[in-house]
Amino acid sequence: QLTDSLLLEVGYQGSGGHKLMRMYGWNDPIYRTGPTDNRNAVQRRPWGLDYYGRIQTIGSRANSNYNSGIVKVQQRLSKGFTYLVSYTWARSIDDSSAIRTNDGDNLFPAANYDFTLEKGLSQFHQLHRFATSLLYEVPIGRGKRVDLGRAGNLVAGGWSVGSIITMATGSPFNGGGCGDIAGTTQGSRGDATGVSPYLDNPTPQEYYRRAASGRGAAAVTCTVPGVGGQNELLFRPGNIARNQYIGPGFFGWDMSLLKRFDLTEKMNLEFRFESFNFPNRPNWGTPNTNLTSPQYGQITGAREMRTNQFALKLAF
Repeated sequence: QLTDSLLLEVGYQGSGGHKLMRMYGWNDPIYRTGPTDNRNAVQRRPWGLDYYGRIQTIGSRANSNYNSGIVKVQQRLSKGFTYLVSYTWARSIDDSSAIRTNDGDNLFPAANYDFTLEKGLSQFHQLHRFATSLLYEVPIGRGKRVDLGRAGNLVAGGWSVGSIITMATGSPFNGGGCGDIAGTTQGSRGDATGVSPYLDNPTPQEYYRRAASGRGAAAVTCTVPGVGGQNELLFRPGNIARNQYIGPGFFGWDMSLLKRFDLTEKMNLEFRFESFNFPNRPNWGTPNTNLTSPQYGQITGAREMRTNQFALKLAF
């Protein structure tokens, strides 16, 4: 506690989770043993009858860990002014972020018989997060530092302004999936080519590097030549980790303006105006991750635009 009303807090928070629920599947085709293995997908299923496909399962197979450092400064209400400023550095790692994942993460693992391939950043991981909120009461009105009388206070008194500002780095997602390669797996993420997917100046039109042909990603391939001209991915999973890309960051500024009218000693009327995403700044969505789409690497959506609302409240 630095002063009577100012507090500084520095801390660490961490957690670990085990036997968390996730979606996975049984009876997926196993990988071919080599270039001479000519079995089709049905023949490579443990239960190879045609009417037995993937058996969807929800089980307690996932693990997670979270570590963070926190710095917080809090000014308690003093002379009509209060604020809270906080910064969090964090890292969240798991092998499944939810039973039903959001866009950008695999619903099923890359290999349903080897969950170790799924260890990576959580889909909700944010490396940096800064948030501040403040409220200031204009010191004009009855009982305040400046009293302008009944008429003056009615116009200039009872005003308050507030803001919430949030800045955060983006969250992880998979840069592209190779689909169900010859019935092998749903979550295959392909092989890295050695070409960096990151651009010095990413734009919504090209957030990650695209191939010169405009199809697929220069950093990812789903057709690595194998022995005998066959696809190597039929014999093993791709070598790209889960959630290896980071999406666009976030900036949000919400503000409020409040006017209070003291009607009597026991009754007041309060008018409030609130604006969410006040500057109407676009916060971009996740880039297209379909490797076969001409829009791969492009951002075609954004979060909510500015929203305003008004309220009137009578307190007695």
